[in-house]
This record gives sequence, C-alpha cells and structure tokens, in this order.
Amino acid sequence: MTLATLRSSFELLEAPSDHARRTVSLRLALGVGAVVAVAAGTLHADPGAYLRADPQLGRLLRGMALIKAGLTLVAILFLYCRFARPISRPAATAYLVGVWFMAGASMIVWELTHIGWGALTFHAGELTVLLGAWRENRAVLAGAGRDSGA
Repeated sequence: MTLATLRSSFELLEAPSDHARRTVSLRLALGVGAVVAVAAGTLHADPGAYLRADPQLGRLLRGMALIKAGLTLVAILFLYCRFARPISRPAATAYLVGVWFMAGASMIVWELTHIGWGALTFHAGELTVLLGAWRENRAVLAGAGRDSGA
C-alpha cells in the first residue's frame, strides 16, 4: 500500500461526500418533520367528550388511527432506506410532505377532533407518497431507455 493510497483513504474518511450529507439531512428532515406533524395534530385535542358520548365509536376510530399510524411507520421506514440512495429533489419533497401529512393526520384521527379532515389529509399524504414513487419510477425507466439506445 502506497502513501498516496493511504492519504486518499483518509481524505475519504475525513470529508463526507455530498451524497452522505444529503442522506443525513433528508433523514433528519423525515424524523423531525414527522415529530412536528404529530405534535401539531394534538394542538386542539379534546377526545374526552367524544369518548363519553359514544365510547364504542371512539374505540373503533382509535383503532383506525392505529392502522393509519402503522402505515405511516412503514412509509417512514421505507423512506429512511430510500434516502440512502441518490434521489431527485422533487421526489424527496413529495415523499417528505406526504409522510408529514400522514403522521399529522394519524394523530388528528387518534385525538378524535377533526376526523373528516384527518382522514382526507391522511389519504392526500398517502397519495402524494405513491404518486412520488410512481413518477420517480417512470423517470428512472425513461432514463434507462435512453441509456440503452431503445
């Protein structure tokens, strides 16, 4: 092993690449944004009156909120892994905004405050994530078609 090889190895260790910095910033935005969205979903919460009026419906709606939270966690885990690879800015934006909507909406439904708006917001976020994935996949396939000469 030569001195030049060792020096270049240490330079790689010392200075993280732009991709590594972007991965960390996207993952940080994913986590912080989800926490802020969940906190924002609890701002006008008073589920007590709703639970006293109809406890069975309240339990059913909270069960639905748990399902929505589970889907949101799956999306967050998927994006955590997805952000390890290069990603375009529009796709990353669509993913982040969609997951933030999903996280906040799950908490809105859990708190039994604005259930209709919470459901609409959750599904809008879910649709944003799915459309972002669809558009990103189409862009990758179109790029692969140009590269192969097809």
